[in-house]
Amino acid sequence: INNYFGLGDDGLDLVSPIPPFESFVAFDDYQDDLDRTLDSGTPACQAVGGSPCTFTRYNKFMSKDFITVVSLERDLLGGLLRPLLGLQIRYIDIDDYTGERVEPLGGGSKATSARTKLREDYENGLIHGFRGGWDNFIRLGLAYDSRNFEPNPGRGIFAEVVAAISSEILGSESGYQRVTFSASVYHDFLAERDTVQQLIFATRGIYNMQFGDTPFFALSRLGFSDHDRRGVGGFPTLRGYRMNRFVGRSGVVLSGEMRWFFAEKYLWNQHLKPGFAIFSEGGRSFDDVELHFRDWKGGFGAGFRLAWNLATLVSFDFGVSREDSIFYLELGTQF
Repeated sequence: INNYFGLGDDGLDLVSPIPPFESFVAFDDYQDDLDRTLDSGTPACQAVGGSPCTFTRYNKFMSKDFITVVSLERDLLGGLLRPLLGLQIRYIDIDDYTGERVEPLGGGSKATSARTKLREDYENGLIHGFRGGWDNFIRLGLAYDSRNFEPNPGRGIFAEVVAAISSEILGSESGYQRVTFSASVYHDFLAERDTVQQLIFATRGIYNMQFGDTPFFALSRLGFSDHDRRGVGGFPTLRGYRMNRFVGRSGVVLSGEMRWFFAEKYLWNQHLKPGFAIFSEGGRSFDDVELHFRDWKGGFGAGFRLAWNLATLVSFDFGVSREDSIFYLELGTQF
C-alpha cells in the first residue's frame, strides 16, 4: 500500500475532498475527516454506484513490484572516486481503490471507496502511468567518498551524482531522465581527544530533478549509488511526515544531525556503542525543475542509536512536524 497526495504545489497542503473542502494542519484530523461514511445520495457516492461511500483511501493505492538491479562499480584513487554503471528492470502493477469495498482506516463498517486522489489526477490528465507497466532504465553515477567508516562515519565527505535514463528502447512504457545530486559532510568534535566518546555533526543536502514523460510512481524515486530511496517524506528523507508525502518533478531536502556516542561496552562478546541524536530537516517538492525557499516543510526530532559490532547500526527516531509525529525503527542511519 502506497501514499499519493498529489504532485508539486498541489500536494503541499492537506485539503479534504469532501465539501466544504476544509484545509487541515494535523494529519490525524485530516484522516478523521476522510474516514467519515457519506450518505448514498451525495455526488461522490453516486459516482461509484450510489451506495454509502467513504474517502478513507483517498490518498492510497496498491502496487506490486518485480524488480532486478545490476550494478558495476570501480574504486579509483584508492577508493576516493567510484564510477557506477547499472541497469534496472522493473514491472509495477497498480490497483486503485475507487469503487472497492473498504473499511475506514479509523475503524467502522465497510463502505464503497469514493474516487481516490490518484484516479482524480489521472482523469484530469495530470499523471502518467496510472495502470503501472515497465520502468526500465540505465543508471550512471560518480561518487566521491572520504568517509573514515562507511556504516557510521565520524568524519569525511560523501558526494554523488546519479542519473537514470529510461527509454522505450529499453522496454519502458515511456521515456524520461532523472538526475539526483547529494552531498553529506561529517565532523567529530572529539576526534582529537583520547576518549571512546564521539560527538558527530552530520549534514546532508539532496536535489532531484526529472525530465520527460515520467510516470507518477517514478517521480517519487531519488537515485543513489547504493539503491533508490523514496521521498520527499518518511525516514529516508524527511522525518515527521508520511512516506512519499511530497512528490514532484523536482525536490530538495536539507538535513542536520548531532550524534553523541557516549560509551563503548562489550556484552556477551558483542561490541556495543550506544548514543543519542537530535536532528532537524526541511524540504519540499516542486511542479517543475526549480528551486526556491517558499513553503518549505520542516521537521525535527531525537533518537537513540545503537552501534552493534561496529558495522550494524540500529536507529530509534521520533520525528515531529507541524503536520504529524512518527516513530521510526530502522537499520542504519538516514545518511
